[in-house]
Amino acid sequence: SVSLRRWTWDLESIQRRPIDNNVLALMIDKINKLSSEVRLALTMASALGFQCSKSTVGLLEIVREEGNLALSDFLDAAVDEGLMDETKSSYRWSHDRVQEAAYSLLSQKDEREAMHVLIGLQLRRALSQASPASPSSADDLLFLTVDHMCRGISLIQGCDDKIDLAMLCLRAGKLSVLRSSFPSALMYFKAGRGLLDEDDWTRNYDLMHDLTNSCAEMEYTAGDIASMKPLLNDSLGHSISFDDKIRCYITLISSLSANDRPKDAVKIILEVLERIGETFPSTVDPATVLDGLQETQKVLEDTPIDSLKSLPEMKDKQKALAMRFLNKLHVSSYMASMHILTALTIFRMVRLSMVYGLCGESPSAFVWYGYFLCSGGASKGCAAHHDIEKGYRYGKAGMTLAERFDPRQSIRVSVAFYGCVAFYKEPLQAVIEPLEAAYEASMMAGDLYSAAFSSFFVYQYSLFCGKNLEDLLRKMTKNIKSLGERKQTAILAHQVIDAQCVLNLTGRSDDPTKLKGESVDIDEMEARRLWPLVSLACSYQVGISYLFGKYEMALQYAERKENTDETYLNGLKVFSRWVRCVYVFYDGLASLALSRTSSDPKLIQRSQDAIDSMKTWAKLAPWNFEHKLELLLAEQAFAAGNYDAAFRSYGNGVNLAEKRGFVNEAAVAAECAFIFFKERGDYGLAEVYRSRAVELYGKWGATAKVTRLRLS
Repeated sequence: SVSLRRWTWDLESIQRRPIDNNVLALMIDKINKLSSEVRLALTMASALGFQCSKSTVGLLEIVREEGNLALSDFLDAAVDEGLMDETKSSYRWSHDRVQEAAYSLLSQKDEREAMHVLIGLQLRRALSQASPASPSSADDLLFLTVDHMCRGISLIQGCDDKIDLAMLCLRAGKLSVLRSSFPSALMYFKAGRGLLDEDDWTRNYDLMHDLTNSCAEMEYTAGDIASMKPLLNDSLGHSISFDDKIRCYITLISSLSANDRPKDAVKIILEVLERIGETFPSTVDPATVLDGLQETQKVLEDTPIDSLKSLPEMKDKQKALAMRFLNKLHVSSYMASMHILTALTIFRMVRLSMVYGLCGESPSAFVWYGYFLCSGGASKGCAAHHDIEKGYRYGKAGMTLAERFDPRQSIRVSVAFYGCVAFYKEPLQAVIEPLEAAYEASMMAGDLYSAAFSSFFVYQYSLFCGKNLEDLLRKMTKNIKSLGERKQTAILAHQVIDAQCVLNLTGRSDDPTKLKGESVDIDEMEARRLWPLVSLACSYQVGISYLFGKYEMALQYAERKENTDETYLNGLKVFSRWVRCVYVFYDGLASLALSRTSSDPKLIQRSQDAIDSMKTWAKLAPWNFEHKLELLLAEQAFAAGNYDAAFRSYGNGVNLAEKRGFVNEAAVAAECAFIFFKERGDYGLAEVYRSRAVELYGKWGATAKVTRLRLS
């Protein structure tokens, strides 16, 4: 160094530089000149890796006929020879090629495996003597023991030795699950199961049953359904009691629901519930829901919502088991759009919680009951029981109750609350962050269902509250790929509809007025009888048609959606989400746009229904709905010729939407104002609002809309 006027060097860079083969040969030659005990110590140390802790080294010995000696005694000699470095807490090789030279002395595969088994056996002895006072050290020792034993697994031949290692693999796998290291868990479970054979279903039933089900659960978590199925079949075929089949059923049900076979899952759940004394009527209709609701309200009437947290815990094991499967049933039936059964299941869970006490599934029951009350006004016979305020309070109570139970259950409760209830009272933008947190927690817990649903809600709500479409499309595309890799095909089918909507708005579709692309085709969905997807896609098509000025097309798709709901989905809309609010908004706008040139009373009624719904929602969540209501009122005043009221409401609609972050709906309001002033002949104000609409659509990223408005 010229500035320092002395030689300098980067020791770490020097150490990282490769050593030529001739130098490696010199290292091997140097090691071979050492005593046999030191050579053995070096080969043992090389099997431990580039660096090994002194606590591990202290557990190992060099085995000699005249008596064993501590490994550390010989490593000190290696340090003196410059082959290893010693720190306060560890030994490390002076270079990775020196470690390679020492390891190469174990020239045959069986020699290397034998060394790892030798290390593993010595660590196993230490593990059996580990103090329970330091569990973290014991856990690390467990992993180290199993890793070395498994590297020489072909040498484990004794029956007792195989069983012992299989049990260690099971422990290591379960510990990995707790640490959210699911690939490692699967590796341990598979290694343990590989040590056993068919006869162990008789000789070591509990161990074989646990390992087989653990493997199946991790294969599901990894998205490998093909590998999961034979494991579940094997376990179901060998289970000696109904109780032993429960774990298999839980995994199978989760898999069926995730892979777009929720009706198959419902069938299995109903069979299991019948075995444990919880039956449902074979035929149900909307009237059945009203009866179930009234029965549930009677059970709840003497318990204030704030007092739910004081309920005792459920002691009846049979009812607790029923709650587990009822929890699965409400999810699977919801995904299958069997909403009558969903409602009846939620009511049953609430009543069991009130009568027998709370369990881990109870918080979910109260959140979903709140969801029913918030959205139930859209259903036949239940409008009188529509109570958003009370529904929100039950949802919050469920969130509070979740803190008493398994954190993994609380994740699902959080997804349900923020995905389906919170927006009735809280700003839509405010629910996105908790849903993102739920996604991260779900992935850490290996809960693919909750991860899929939370990510779906995040991107759907990001679309509806005006997040930039270009950025959103990148994130959606990544999420769609991830859902496919994890075999979450049910949620994937919904997410691609959101993505197609973005493609239309950004000018990436053949016809921006039609919600049709590589993965979305309403006619094809209808031909395949995918009625829930038809209903959802038609809801989106109503908005797309309106945004591109196709008002009659919007109402055609609105009628198509409602016919689908009535004919194939029982006409029951008790579990409608934010999508319904958006659908009502654009259905109302399209009806009002057409009513300016038509006196059709159906248009007047449709638009008034939309305004009435929006008034109800705006009263409780003005942040989310007040600007929508202002725009509907502006369009109603325009159609009625009340221009002063229209003028005021257009301005309020644009300003409120922009102030509250709904840049998308601010753009829609500005465009409506442009049309209003243009038709009145006020071209100055029309141009002001046209320019503002172009600016807002551009900020949103709706390139296709910007292009059309500039040409208008």
